[in-house]
Amino acid sequence: MTPYIDILLKQKEDHKTFNPIPEQIRDFLITRLPKEMLCSSTLKTEEGEIRTYRLDKHLALKHEHIQPNHGNLTNFIIIDDDGLDPENYLDLPVPPPNLIVINPISGHSQKWYFLEEGVTQTYFGRKKIKEYLETTVFKLKAIYNGDNGYKGGLARNPFSRKHSVLCPRIEPYTLNELNKCIGVSSSDYDRQNKYKSDAYTLINEYSRRNKKLAEAAGYGRNCAIFEILRHQAYRECHEYSSETAFSIHLKAEAGKINRNHYANNLLPENELKDIANSIARYCFSRRIKTTGNIKSFSERQKARGSLGGKARSEQYDDARAKFNALYTKNPALKTRELAGLCGVSERTIRSYKKQIEPTVKLIKPSFEEVDIYQRSNRHLAKILGVSIRTVQRRRSKSRIMSAQAINRALLVKAKSVRGDKAESGLFRCIHEVGALDKNLYILFTSCLIQIPFLIPLLL
Repeated sequence: MTPYIDILLKQKEDHKTFNPIPEQIRDFLITRLPKEMLCSSTLKTEEGEIRTYRLDKHLALKHEHIQPNHGNLTNFIIIDDDGLDPENYLDLPVPPPNLIVINPISGHSQKWYFLEEGVTQTYFGRKKIKEYLETTVFKLKAIYNGDNGYKGGLARNPFSRKHSVLCPRIEPYTLNELNKCIGVSSSDYDRQNKYKSDAYTLINEYSRRNKKLAEAAGYGRNCAIFEILRHQAYRECHEYSSETAFSIHLKAEAGKINRNHYANNLLPENELKDIANSIARYCFSRRIKTTGNIKSFSERQKARGSLGGKARSEQYDDARAKFNALYTKNPALKTRELAGLCGVSERTIRSYKKQIEPTVKLIKPSFEEVDIYQRSNRHLAKILGVSIRTVQRRRSKSRIMSAQAINRALLVKAKSVRGDKAESGLFRCIHEVGALDKNLYILFTSCLIQIPFLIPLLL
């Protein structure tokens, strides 16, 4: 056991009620830890099995080990460091952790890095952010030479009295801040640069010792060459007319990337050929290559959509022709009736009306040519070129004037019984009634013919 840990244990015995965790870090932990979490007091039983329990937060925090992250959200990056120096971060190219939880018995520690914004691990989370998180975790794990088998399922409880805690930093990190502090730059991948950064050297050494873990985090040669080459291929695929020529070009580019990045451990030529052929095949498939070498993704989607729209539109040619014939013959037909006759939905009929109405030149008919008494106010307003309110006012005025005309006509008819001088006035009033209100005109004439005995009553 190191003298540093001995001092921590002695301080802990002297100050049993002292809580080394600052209030801000304590609040961050209480807020971001899952409401229900797995916990355990002993990681392994005598049979070698891990015994865990799922409890509420306030109960789980009484145990020695807890689940730090929710299954669908990552708020903490935890590195399991098997070294005996808890403050080794001071000599390594890494940012200071927010929390260091030390096991006093073994001297091992766990470095906790707090994330300002958690990374969603569900299907709806962005793939690039997830990969960025995995890459960041791998970099920290490689620089600390951490346990490559530790997945972060359970961690030492910083609130447990069995562990000692250090808090080098209070503010949480973003992924960009963590990567910036690590210090790996693009110049480290330059073949001519002989002076690589310490972080790059440590990561490369760790990658060689843990090849499978490095490939899973995106640091394998195959994955790195594929990621660099595919973005270049998407921009250049339209410049080549054949897949074979494009594949040869990609193979040459893959060789350049291989020599620049992995000069000391080159990837075999057959694997470079497979990567180039795979990317070329994908670029010349229907998902990338379209007729006319369309470069813009939006233009490609527009071209594909127009082809599908034409095919669907041809299925309704008969219904559209039937609608045109019916609507031209009788525009007063309702949308529901047209939909039933044409065998389409009411929404389709409304769409047809919008297409046909601007192309039809409506001739303004005269009053005598319009059978206004079988039309709605809306239809009359449309064919006469006025507002609906204007039609309503004219109809109201027509009813008033028609009633007055009927009274005058009946009076004239009564006078004509006594003489023939008022006969011309009778026909003038009758014409006025017919011009203003056809319904009242019909009512008036029926009264004159069928019930002449009413006339003496009006005298």
